Amino acid sequence: MSHETHLLCLPVRGRRWMVWLIGSNLTVPESSKTTGRGRLLPLYRAAFQALVNGRFWIPLYRASLRRNRWRFATEDDITRAEYAKYLGGAFTDHISVLPLGVTEAGGAGPAVRGDPRRRLGLPEDRMVLLVFGASHLGKDLETVVRALVDLPDVLLVYAGATAYSLGLNPQRLFSRYGLEKRVRVFDYYIPESEKPAFFHAADACVLSYVRAFRTSSSMLNESCRFGLPVISSGANTLGRLVREYRVGLTFEPEAPDSLGEAVRRFGRLSRAEVDEFRGNCAAFIRHRSAGAWARGCTALYEELTT
Repeated sequence: MSHETHLLCLPVRGRRWMVWLIGSNLTVPESSKTTGRGRLLPLYRAAFQALVNGRFWIPLYRASLRRNRWRFATEDDITRAEYAKYLGGAFTDHISVLPLGVTEAGGAGPAVRGDPRRRLGLPEDRMVLLVFGASHLGKDLETVVRALVDLPDVLLVYAGATAYSLGLNPQRLFSRYGLEKRVRVFDYYIPESEKPAFFHAADACVLSYVRAFRTSSSMLNESCRFGLPVISSGANTLGRLVREYRVGLTFEPEAPDSLGEAVRRFGRLSRAEVDEFRGNCAAFIRHRSAGAWARGCTALYEELTT
């Protein structure tokens, strides 16, 4: 909620503040991962929650809300509801929901399968699942890996810098389950110019998050930008969006068997059914476009200035 912003605004009066609440910092997602840096997660979680959720912040926030005009924006109703109850409901009347806009990828849609797969050195005759972006506390890569053990015909592509991963080392996780030959790791930050190859080479993008993860995922936006269906955790905002827009299949969070069954179901889909998912990805982008987001931002700014 940016305590620093409120501290800075206390000496001033009559200012207008627009604050984006990206995700929820009210709780740290629970995780059973205790390898490597993950052993420190319980201590980190307790210290984080004590600092962020301390009721000693209430007078500070109420004073800043009286002295200035505020508008907070969240990207989904679940996050809004959490912040509306935060610190005695101090922010309830100051929060709006405005889904983050998605910029279209451009181009003419998915490229011919052969080109991106050859470019990345991937086989033509295997189902390819993509896990994109660095890991963080909300992501659940271990569920993906455990499901992959029982999916011998599936190849996983992990694309993203492992140096930025928090709580686990993806490379060690793949080794622990003996999957080095069934995973292709591209261990670097993937620039925008290289993203099309990864999303066009894959059959689906796996969005695996812990059950406590409340919000949507930027990877859902990225997948839909490139017309790639998803196989996603089915809980909370992320699961709701995948089902509402029909851009892929969902599975029970933190349940490898459920993910494995979702992958098998995806493999049995007809070409027409997969193409329907791809078309729905385009509808998702149109409904949550950068233009719609900009108009929503403008309306909030006008509300603050009138």
